[in-house]
Amino acid sequence: MTTFRKLPVAIALAAVVLTGCEQAAQAPAMPAPTVEVAAVTAQDYQPVKRYSGRIEAIEDINISAQVSGYLTQRLVEDGQIVEAGTPLFEIDPRPYQAALAAAKATLAEAKASRDIAQVNLKRNKELLGKGSVSQSDIDNLTATLAMADARVMQAQAGLEKAELDLSHTTVTAPIAGQVGAANAGVGDLVSPQSGALITLVQLDPVRTSFRISERERLAMVTNNLMSDEKMAITLDLGQGKHYDHEGTLSFIDNRIDLATGTLALHADFANPEHMLAAGQFVQVQVRPHQPLNGLVIPNAAVQSDQQGSFVMVVDGDNTVERRNVDLGERLGQQIVVLSNLAEGERIVTAGLHRARVGAQVQVAGDVAQAAGN
Repeated sequence: MTTFRKLPVAIALAAVVLTGCEQAAQAPAMPAPTVEVAAVTAQDYQPVKRYSGRIEAIEDINISAQVSGYLTQRLVEDGQIVEAGTPLFEIDPRPYQAALAAAKATLAEAKASRDIAQVNLKRNKELLGKGSVSQSDIDNLTATLAMADARVMQAQAGLEKAELDLSHTTVTAPIAGQVGAANAGVGDLVSPQSGALITLVQLDPVRTSFRISERERLAMVTNNLMSDEKMAITLDLGQGKHYDHEGTLSFIDNRIDLATGTLALHADFANPEHMLAAGQFVQVQVRPHQPLNGLVIPNAAVQSDQQGSFVMVVDGDNTVERRNVDLGERLGQQIVVLSNLAEGERIVTAGLHRARVGAQVQVAGDVAQAAGN
């Protein structure tokens, strides 16, 4: 009797289970997640790199005495701006004037001796045919004339040295620039061994030195920018002041510094107003003369992990694919991509957490269009 009472209950439970399974089988699949995408685009851009630099004098000269003597005049003030050839100091010229007079006399004597040797040789050659002199006599007279010629040359060299020494008693500026503080004064005994009398630095043009990283050098070489014709170099002086004159690339070092991993570069700048001074720190700005063309993507699309930077690409079937990429310059809200993407490809920019490799997604624009239809 009990068995027959339980049978209807079991049948009812089985019916409920079968109904639930049928409803589960008929439930719709979950929709693909929605993401926003952007197309990879090609555009012109002009990257600007900024480096810390320091102004240097192209010429920084220690001016020393080239002859010995007592200083009789100091002809410039400390810090004075001078032109090339400006007299700076006067060394007592009297000993050198006397030496020049003696050199002139020595030369005159040597020339007179040579003249006598020439006359003697000529006269004896005429007598040789008459048998009055021997060939040995002629040979001796020829040698005497040769020695007289040598003494004339020696005396001429002595005269030129005496003239040069006398000219060195006036110490002049070899270039235009600004002198420093003098290290000697009137009455001091100076010589080539007594050190610098004064220093002189060139004011116009000047040079700035700066360093770029190994990676930046490689990027410049890749874009064919490592030349003055391709590279524009300007200076920022701070406090919103931009230097008016553009620089000229004058030096690229031939090796990378192993300690810092950087390469030294120099750029020369006109400095007619003397606004730039040796030792001054500036910000060097480097950009290409002509814009570059490259592929750019939004910064928001870029992710990174232990493998490096990557983006999520949505193919024509709306399937997600991971692409590792190499990145270049940042351009505001965009960044240049150097590898592994093609113009027109779609990359995920929003909803990145919903994009799974190998899974399908819905593109936000496509969803909105479908809803409108």
